[in-house]
Amino acid sequence: MTAVRALLIVNPVATTAAAAGLASITSPLAAVTSLDVAVTTHPGHAGELARSAGRAGIHVVVVLGGDGTVNEAVNGLLADDPESGPERRPALGILPAGGMNVAARSLGLPRTPHAPSGAW
Repeated sequence: MTAVRALLIVNPVATTAAAAGLASITSPLAAVTSLDVAVTTHPGHAGELARSAGRAGIHVVVVLGGDGTVNEAVNGLLADDPESGPERRPALGILPAGGMNVAARSLGLPRTPHAPSGAW
């Protein structure tokens, strides 16, 4: 069985990203995946990272950030082939760390990031 490859995209300036404690997020993810962590450095970077993840065979892209970071990642995941199904692109995970977290709340997720639990 192939290990699940995951990319955690972190927006370091998201409202609650620093308070989330990156180690408390990465340790559980690394325990169940082959985890890479990328920290955004400029606007649009999350989209670039997500697009590259799809091309590199990453299975799951997890976003630690707010609505803007989630939006960039979604657009990056859809950039190459927006009409293809989910079997052709990484799954998306959201760890809300923004001020409003509208996307996460719309999906019924908590307003703040929590360490992941459970199996992939």
